[in-house]
Amino acid sequence: MKISDFLSFVCNDNNSLSKIWINQDFSLCFHKYLFGFFLHIITLILVSYNIGQRSKCSYRLWTFPLALIRLASTIILFITFSYYFYIYFFLDTINIQWIDIINTCIILLTYIFICYLNLNSNLYHKKRPWIYIIWMSLFFLVQNYDIYRIIIKHLTFIDSIYVSIRQLCLAFIFLGLLCISRHKCYRPVHRDRLGSSDENQRLLTDTRIIQPVCCFLPLPSEQSSDIVNEDSATITQLFTFSWFNPIMKRGYNSLINDLNDLCSLPSVIFTLGSIIQHHRELSRSLLTNFGQSFFFLGILKILGDCLAFGGPIFLNKLILYMEESRTTDQKDRNLRYGLFLSSILIGTVALASFLNTQFTYRINRLGLRCKMYLYTRIYLKATELNTCEMNRFNMGEIVNFMSTDSDRIVNFFQSFHAFWSLPVQIIIVLYLLYKQIGLTFLTGLAFAIILIPINKVIASKIAKLSQDMMLYKDERVKLISEILYGIRTIKMNTYENYFINRMDDVRQKELKALRGRKYLDAFCVYFWATTPVLISVLTFTTYTFLGNQLTPAKVFTSLALFALLISPLNSFPWVINGLVESYVSLKRVQRFINIELTNLGEYYENIPVGSHLSLDTVFLNSTDDPTFDIRLKQANFSWKSSNNIESDDISLKDIDLSIPRGSLVLILGRVGSGKTTLLNSFLGELNKINGLINIHRVLEDGFAYVSQEAWIQQMSFRDNILFGKIYNEQWYKRVISACALENDIKNLGPAGDRTLIGENGVTLSGSGQKARLALARAVYQ
Repeated sequence: MKISDFLSFVCNDNNSLSKIWINQDFSLCFHKYLFGFFLHIITLILVSYNIGQRSKCSYRLWTFPLALIRLASTIILFITFSYYFYIYFFLDTINIQWIDIINTCIILLTYIFICYLNLNSNLYHKKRPWIYIIWMSLFFLVQNYDIYRIIIKHLTFIDSIYVSIRQLCLAFIFLGLLCISRHKCYRPVHRDRLGSSDENQRLLTDTRIIQPVCCFLPLPSEQSSDIVNEDSATITQLFTFSWFNPIMKRGYNSLINDLNDLCSLPSVIFTLGSIIQHHRELSRSLLTNFGQSFFFLGILKILGDCLAFGGPIFLNKLILYMEESRTTDQKDRNLRYGLFLSSILIGTVALASFLNTQFTYRINRLGLRCKMYLYTRIYLKATELNTCEMNRFNMGEIVNFMSTDSDRIVNFFQSFHAFWSLPVQIIIVLYLLYKQIGLTFLTGLAFAIILIPINKVIASKIAKLSQDMMLYKDERVKLISEILYGIRTIKMNTYENYFINRMDDVRQKELKALRGRKYLDAFCVYFWATTPVLISVLTFTTYTFLGNQLTPAKVFTSLALFALLISPLNSFPWVINGLVESYVSLKRVQRFINIELTNLGEYYENIPVGSHLSLDTVFLNSTDDPTFDIRLKQANFSWKSSNNIESDDISLKDIDLSIPRGSLVLILGRVGSGKTTLLNSFLGELNKINGLINIHRVLEDGFAYVSQEAWIQQMSFRDNILFGKIYNEQWYKRVISACALENDIKNLGPAGDRTLIGENGVTLSGSGQKARLALARAVYQ
C-alpha cells in the first residue's frame, strides 16, 4: 500500500488531504497521522525503556539543569492537556475521527512518560541515558518544523500559542540535558569501615547506594536502601504516599521486629531544633515557628472545600443534560457537553479528595512538630527549675502538661481551620439547597439541629465510660507493675491467688466500662448511617406535600448536599469545644513556662578563693587567708518560693558554715533535722531568703553530688559510669579502684562492665553496690 493510499483510507478518501505536500507544507493528514504519530511512538518507546532501566540514585536532587528540565516537563504536560481539552470540548467546527482520539492519547501518554521520567529519575549517573538525550535533542529539532508552519501562517492563533510554549519548554529540556551530558561524573571514595569499633556499627544492614557525583552536584550522604525515608521519595510518591509501600509489605510479611524496620522521620522534624525561636509567650512562639506552614495549609483547605462543592453542582448539570437529551433527537445532542460535564465532575471530586488528603497528612505532621516543640519546651523548663519552684506543681500536673495539655494545644491546628471552614460550608450548602427545593430544606435542617444535642449526650456518656475505663486500666497497669516488681516475694510467700483475684476484679470493672462504650459506639454508627436517610425522607415528603414535583436532578443533587451538610453540623460543637480546651491548656502550660528561674549569679557569691579580696572580708570580717571551698554566712533558706515567707516557713535559719578545702566532713543529726536540706541548699534547690553562700568556682566548674538514693539508668555498667563522656581507660581504671568496684565487676559475669543493668539497678546486689556505682559516675565526670 502506498502512502497516498494509506492517507486516503485514514482521511476518508479526501484527495486534498491524501497528498503529502500541499501549498509549501506537509498535508494535514500526513503531518498528523504519519509524521507526528510515529515521532511520538518512537519517543514513547525510548522513554518507557529508560523508566524501566532507571538506576537506584537519590531522587531529591535539585540542581539548576535538573530543575529546568523538570519545570519544562511539567509545563509541557499541562499545556498539552489544556490544548486538546480545548479542541475536543470547545471547538464544534472540527470533525473528530477515531484516529484523532488514538493520536491524542499517544501524544498525551508520551508527555506523561517524559514528565514522569524527568521528575522521578536522576540523570546524574555514570551510565547516562545517552540514547534518550540524543533522541530528545532530535525530537526538539524535528518539532521545530511547526515554527516554520507558524511563519507561513498555516496554524491558527491557539495552535501557534500551543506550539510556541511547547517548543520553548523543549528547548529548556534540550539545554538541561546538554548541560548534564557535558559534565563528567566520578564515583566518591568512601572511607574504609574495617577499623571501626563494634559500638559505631550501624544498626541496619549497610546496603549502600553509590551515587556518582558531578562537579556542580553536592556529595550525597550515605544512606541504606533498606531505610524507608520520605525525604528520598519521588514527587509522585509524595503525592500518592506510595513511598510508604515497603513498610506495608514488611508489616504484611511480619518482618517488623524493631524500630529499625520502620521508616525514618522526615528531615523537617529533625531540623526543628536549629530553626526554633523561643519567646516568653508560648502562643507567640508557636505562631513564629509554625505560623507560616499553618496558614499555607489553610490554602489547601480552602481549595479542597471549594472543589468539594463541585460534585453536587456539576452532578445537577449532568442530570439536567441527560433529562434534556431524552427529549431531543440523537443528532441534535451535544455529546461534547456531556463528556465535558462528566470530566469536570470526576476531576473536581478527585482533586478535592487529593487536596483534603494532603491537608490532613500535612496538618498532622505539623501537629507532630508542634508537639515535639511543646515536649522539649516543658522538659527543658522542668530541668531548669529547682526543687523549690517545682513544688508549685505536682508530678501529675507536669505529666499532664506533656500529654493531655500538649495534645489539646496541638488539636488547635485542625480545630481552627475547621472553625472558619465549617460555617462557610454550612452556608453554601444551605444556599444550594434553597436553590434546589426552596424553603423545604428547613425541615431537614431542623431535624439535623435536633440531633446535635442527642449526639452530644451520647458522646458525653462515651467520654465518661472512656474515662472510667482509663482509670481502671491505670489501676490494672499499676497493679501489674507492682506484681512484677515484687514477683520474688509473691512467689516465696504464695500470694499468687490473692493478686490474681485483685487483678480480675479490676479487669472486670474495665471490661464493664468497655462493654458500655462499645454498645454506644455501635448505636452512634447506626445513628450516623440513618440520619441522612431520615433527613432526606422528611425533606422530600414535605416538598411533595406542598404540591411540588420531584425530578431526578433535584433528588440526587439534594442527597449530595445533605451528605455535605451532616458532617459540619455534627462536627461544629466539637470544634468549639476543641478550641476552648486548647485555650485552657495553653494557659495552664503558660503558667508553668512563666516561672522565673533562679539566678545562680545572685544565689552564689562568686568570689574566687585566693583573690586579693578575701572571703573573710565579705563574711567574717577577719584577716585570715581563706582556704575554704564552701562558706555560708547568716544564710536562711526555705522550701517555699513565695516572697512573703513567715518565720515558720524557714527551713534553715542563720546558718554559718565553713568547710576547708580537701577535708572530709560528716553531718550528724536525727531524722528530719535538716541534713539533706542543707545539701540541697548547696545545690541551689532551695529559696535563699537572705545571707551569703559561696562555693569555689561553682558557676565555672560545678561540683559532683551523689544523693542517698542512687540513680541508675537501664544501660551497661560502664555506660552508667561514663554517662556520655569519652572513655579514658587509665582514668576509668583509677575511678574503679578508688570506688572499690573491681570485685563487683568480676561478679557481674563474663561480660564484665559491659553487662546490661536493669532499670533502677534491679540486677545489682544491693544499695551499697548501687551507691558505689553512682559515686564512680560522679568521680569520673
